[in-house]
Amino acid sequence: MKDLLRHYWGDRIRVRALFSGCGSRNGGRRRSLSFQEVVCVDTGELLRRHTWIPAEDFEYLMKVGDLVTFDAHVGSYEKKGHGFRQLGFGFSSCRRFWTESHDNVVEIWNPNTALEVAA
Repeated sequence: MKDLLRHYWGDRIRVRALFSGCGSRNGGRRRSLSFQEVVCVDTGELLRRHTWIPAEDFEYLMKVGDLVTFDAHVGSYEKKGHGFRQLGFGFSSCRRFWTESHDNVVEIWNPNTALEVAA
């Protein structure tokens, strides 16, 4: 899939996504949040099927399965792999949150609690 975030590079956009859990990206120590089906609210365009957002950029209580709408800055970073460097795009500085809960019975994710690790 072509990286559609490139068109929004440097902009602040409103997106809607399904919160699918928390963990660490690529086995790292930095806690991140996982979102699926990330859509631009203004255009309805699917921007990403899946993305990770650093937890410190997203201090908001929500439950797995919640549909979350928020404003985010589209920035860039350097991706390394397969012997070359590449420009990647992602979300940061998230704020102005709205949630549709759909009566989930799962626990609310609290950004101030320690991350549990499965044995």
